[in-house]
Amino acid sequence: MNRTPRWLILSLLVAVISINIIDRQIIAILAEPIKRDLSLTDTQLGLLTGLAFSLFYSLVGLPIAQFADRGDRVRLLAAATFAWSLMTGLGGAAVGYVTLLLARAGVAVGEAGCNPTTQSLLADYFPPEKRGFAQGVLVTAIPISSLLALAIGGLVAERLGWRWTLVTVAIPGLLLAPLILRLLPEPRRGGTPASTAAGPGMWKDLAGLLRVRALVLLLAAATFASIQSYAMLLWAPSLFIRSFGWSLAAAGVWLGLAVGVGGVIGSLIAGRLADRLRSRGAGAQILISAVVAGATVPILLVMLGATRAEIAIGAFFVLQAVSVASSPALYAALQDFAPPANRALAFALLSLCANLVGMGLGPVLLGAFSDALQPAHGDQSLRLAMLVCVPTQALAALFYGLTFRIAARSHRDGAAQ
Repeated sequence: MNRTPRWLILSLLVAVISINIIDRQIIAILAEPIKRDLSLTDTQLGLLTGLAFSLFYSLVGLPIAQFADRGDRVRLLAAATFAWSLMTGLGGAAVGYVTLLLARAGVAVGEAGCNPTTQSLLADYFPPEKRGFAQGVLVTAIPISSLLALAIGGLVAERLGWRWTLVTVAIPGLLLAPLILRLLPEPRRGGTPASTAAGPGMWKDLAGLLRVRALVLLLAAATFASIQSYAMLLWAPSLFIRSFGWSLAAAGVWLGLAVGVGGVIGSLIAGRLADRLRSRGAGAQILISAVVAGATVPILLVMLGATRAEIAIGAFFVLQAVSVASSPALYAALQDFAPPANRALAFALLSLCANLVGMGLGPVLLGAFSDALQPAHGDQSLRLAMLVCVPTQALAALFYGLTFRIAARSHRDGAAQ
């Protein structure tokens, strides 16, 4: 690696993830005006915000991740950033539902090259004992950018409309792409030069990853947890607008602050704690995710059962702080369980499971439940549909706990990876 300081490298990666999340999440705050403008049902809205994105994101992610494990990751990251930003802007020119759906699919194809590549680079920029905190800093990009997407998106949309909002948020990514090429170094891959990192092929690599029992349980846990995470990010603005009569701008500002402030607090604390827990053995930090998943169950019940907006937004703030705390431990444990030459592929596999179910099927099913409940419950139908997140979080806690048990046993037996 060249002499580029680690703080600058981490700052660039945070910027990349931030733009990634903004371009992905902006559609959540724009959902209601898009629904009115294009005369959509909640089911169609769920397809637009969920399945249209996650299907392409998940499937394209595997071959792109395979390339990231073999080729030049910096060039791939720059190209991906430019591509998804361009497609975000083109979404503003959509002439109807189908063309907007295709534009969001294009965003997904570009963004599929972001997270696996970033995770692979991060694992080689930072040693194992410092990855938890680095992951914590990186994860702060999620709440901060979600804050910007919700707050700024709501304000801009009320003044310029949803189309020009998409064009506006596309600009930073187009400007960042050349900076990635200029400033980011291509590190040695797990101590091995990239030219010698070639493996047996994607399908054999995937088969090898799926033989790691702790990794399989980790994937199952993250998949169940993703249902709640994406449901809150994609449907929370609509929930507060419908159930509490909030304006688009008010929903954007208050939800953005809850996601941003709560998420930053949770991710930084969890990142430090993950580094401490890792001293007990590889993968031990996943205990944080197990505790977090269990803690979200009562918080969800308070939020979805609240009759006052102040109680609901307070519970949403706590929910975001607790939920985001799971991510640094999850990503650090994934890097422990996966071989260095397959870290990008392992993250793409995680994305395939979590995004296809959590982002893909989750919003569509919630939208369908909301449509089915709407005749009897009116604007409260979405609130009732979101209760499905309670049992899925309980299952996530169970599988995270099993993953921690295997990691702890491997450490005791001297077999931790």
